Amino acid sequence: MFFSLVVVSLVAGNTFDLVGTFVYQPDFQHEANFIYVFLKRHGYSPGWPEVIAAKLGVCVIFVIGLHQFLRRRRDYYCPSPVTFREFITQFFYGRPMTWFQTFYSIPRFLPTLLCCAVVCSLGGPYYAYCGYDNLAAEYGWRILGGFWVGWLWIDYAVWNWALLAFAWLCWEMWRDYQDDFPGDAGSNKGEEPRTLVD
Repeated sequence: MFFSLVVVSLVAGNTFDLVGTFVYQPDFQHEANFIYVFLKRHGYSPGWPEVIAAKLGVCVIFVIGLHQFLRRRRDYYCPSPVTFREFITQFFYGRPMTWFQTFYSIPRFLPTLLCCAVVCSLGGPYYAYCGYDNLAAEYGWRILGGFWVGWLWIDYAVWNWALLAFAWLCWEMWRDYQDDFPGDAGSNKGEEPRTLVD
């Protein structure tokens, strides 16, 4: 059910984003997406067929990433009971380490890539907000806003959503991991076993 809800949310959010874009800027005259802006700066302005195809491609890639994460996440879990910090650093860095050490260490590529794909797949509400953002510009509604850094638009909404989604994902992985060691310190002792839905 979790997988299906994420897929529906992702597709619906991207669809609403396209609707809002069409209402406010049918010719992409105000488009701030960094990929679109980059291509336009280099002499190529994608039209609706390319934008729709890109949206479909993004959805497919993120859904595949989510599926792979759900199937392979336990390959990167600790083999024995550990604390939350040790679990997270083991997952991303391959060994328990301090929070300070993570600031100057490079995380493992594949588990980090899978988590990024999951965070992106959870972005349906963010894409829906992008659609709302376009409608708000058209009708004068309130928005969170952002700021420009040169030609790059920094949207407050995407950073807020990414941080919340990543924090939620780490917490859900931790709860999923605890089910392997019922009764150990830090586990959900006395609760019904639960897992992320495959």
